[in-house]
Amino acid sequence: MAVAALLIVVVAAGGTSPITFVNRLDDRPPPQDSGPQTDIPLPTELPDALAVPLTVYLLLLAGLVLFGLVGIILAFELPRWRRSRGVRGVEVESGEVGETAVVRRVEKALQEFTAHPDRPPRDAVIAAWLALEATEERLPHQTPTEFTEKLGVDAVVLKDLYQRARFGHEDVTETQARRAQQELSRIVRELA
Repeated sequence: MAVAALLIVVVAAGGTSPITFVNRLDDRPPPQDSGPQTDIPLPTELPDALAVPLTVYLLLLAGLVLFGLVGIILAFELPRWRRSRGVRGVEVESGEVGETAVVRRVEKALQEFTAHPDRPPRDAVIAAWLALEATEERLPHQTPTEFTEKLGVDAVVLKDLYQRARFGHEDVTETQARRAQQELSRIVRELA
């Protein structure tokens, strides 16, 4: 039905189109513009600054690519190489090693804690935890739980008291401060 309607429209419009048919077999080339031409001299040679052989550019490009590849390889391999070497050349603060150094640090931490008996309870609990941290190095990425696991002793009670005192909103009581001191003393005895 649509095709028949289209044919009727084509037949009805025959000869009334504004477009005229041009036979392309008679085409001739367009006439040449014979207007005045300006004579602009074209350069035949490059300036000396640009007249560098192509091989120099290719060598420069190859050098840059090589430099980039070496940089990428170093970026990936240097950290791996450092990890494989391990930690070497670390200086010990006091030159002490072994059990005697740990025992001295533990005793010093306990003395610092007991040197200030008139602290507020919250400060006393936090000081007990800091005294425990002074006995063994706590790495910056370690949580209190990870630190107490690394110690090898049961420090869960002191850790919980510390977290309540440090991050909690309720008041810390004298009983909790005494409990923190008892826990610190017990842990120090176990570590020594």
